Amino acid sequence: SVINKSSPRNNDDSDVRIEKGANVSEASIGEKVTYTIKVTNTGDVSLTDVTVIDSMIGVEWYIGNLAKGDSESKTFDYTIQAGDFKDGVFKNIAEVTAESREGDASDEDDASIRDDGEIIIVPDTTIPESSPDIVVLPTVAPQAEVTSLPQTGQAGTEIYYGFGFLIIAAGYMFGRKRSG
Repeated sequence: SVINKSSPRNNDDSDVRIEKGANVSEASIGEKVTYTIKVTNTGDVSLTDVTVIDSMIGVEWYIGNLAKGDSESKTFDYTIQAGDFKDGVFKNIAEVTAESREGDASDEDDASIRDDGEIIIVPDTTIPESSPDIVVLPTVAPQAEVTSLPQTGQAGTEIYYGFGFLIIAAGYMFGRKRSG
């Protein structure tokens, strides 16, 4: 334990202890490891602002107050990443800091896991809400352009143009007969 004290008033000591362990001693990249962290007030006074930082696995755990002799434990899951092992070992350090009327206290502990040399591929566990429908369109050989009548109930644009031309021509013819 590393103890940092500032101006003690009497013979009481502020002290805190952290213990960190893992559920395995060897792991593979991609494997989930469960860490257990236990913090104990080993001093003679109550501690305040007790905080655990484990930046390697992204944990910040605020405990708050811890009375003399009390302890708190918590587990954290972490999936081993490709860059975690250095020389075949993942040494993961957690640190606790605390304050008291007798001064500050801190401690750190690590849990080391050896690389077992395997790589575990973890499939994506997200399941789509509905499976996508795959539609395969048939491939049709290109054909020569065929001019045909529109299907029943459909009129091609040619009919509208032709009908419009007839109305204009008829209007022109009726207009010419009246003037002559």
